[in-house]
Amino acid sequence: MAAKKRKGGREYFEKGYGFGFDKGNCLNLKIMEDNEAKDLLLEIFDLIEKSRTIKDLDSIKEVLGERIHKKFILNDDNYPKMNFEISKDDIEEIDLNSEQSFADIISSNIKTPLEKLFYAVAWKQGDINKYKHIIKGIKESKLEESNQTQALTFFQFGKYLGDRKNQPIIDQHVIRGYILHN
Repeated sequence: MAAKKRKGGREYFEKGYGFGFDKGNCLNLKIMEDNEAKDLLLEIFDLIEKSRTIKDLDSIKEVLGERIHKKFILNDDNYPKMNFEISKDDIEEIDLNSEQSFADIISSNIKTPLEKLFYAVAWKQGDINKYKHIIKGIKESKLEESNQTQALTFFQFGKYLGDRKNQPIIDQHVIRGYILHN
């Protein structure tokens, strides 16, 4: 039996499928009518393009209100507010140019049971090397320009951690959707 071919993101967008995932983790669960989904997506991208500040981006949720399905709003149980910032000074001691491997640099600085637990989860997920991009983002959070070409979402997350008032969080889905939009 031949495998069922999945439609690509562009095809779903062009056909106007709503946002969501079915049991096969396939983007096609209709939450809204086709034309509503397209109109909402175009309105969101328009609001993003017009945004000049983090406050502008934050206000998109309020501007769109109930039209954004609750599934796509950050759940405070899964994403509780981070009540801290990490400054460049906080991580200055982490030398990314060291002869040691990055994993060795991190693991040699782990002291508390909570740090060990966080390290273990990152290790289990294969995310240890992502920290170096986050660290670089924190160190460059106040800079206007960067030469970062890899792991942009983690780098930008670091910039957000270092300067929440002026740096947004982005992810691969936003980038991919925006590329399809343009």
